[in-house]
Amino acid sequence: MCKTTCLYMLVLAAVTGMAGLSAHAAPVAAHAQVDVMPVVQISHDLRVTSLTTGHGYETGTALALGVVSSTVPFTSLNLKWDRSINPQASGDAREAYAVNPSTGRKIPVSFEVMSHDRMVDAGNDSVNVIFDDGSQLSSYSYSVILTHGEALFAGTYPVGVLADVTVA
Repeated sequence: MCKTTCLYMLVLAAVTGMAGLSAHAAPVAAHAQVDVMPVVQISHDLRVTSLTTGHGYETGTALALGVVSSTVPFTSLNLKWDRSINPQASGDAREAYAVNPSTGRKIPVSFEVMSHDRMVDAGNDSVNVIFDDGSQLSSYSYSVILTHGEALFAGTYPVGVLADVTVA
């Protein structure tokens, strides 16, 4: 055999033998972040207090108690009268009239927030409730109160309040 043929056979044997070898590379990492957002459920309940006809009630008498709750803590609360139910009583967004649909009699009402908290006019016929300590809350209570002393008479006086929260 000639030298060239032997050289080709050696190269062919080497290449054929190497084809059976496996090749390995360094591991390559991949990373991802899975964000699971909480389900936000917000409830708003408004319950009236018991009142007796013919009695004179003082300014600040609670007519209803509102409770706003959320499954996720909220950082701010916005309250607004449902103007289709409670017309404006003044230029103040926190005030309205509760109107007896049968008689048209109006009683002046307003929001009252928990002590140490305050209301700021939001400029869109609503008020923002500023929490005293700037905390995040899961529940907040407020009252619908009588704005001026009144003698209340039998009848229904619908009250509608819209509540909006900003969750953390």
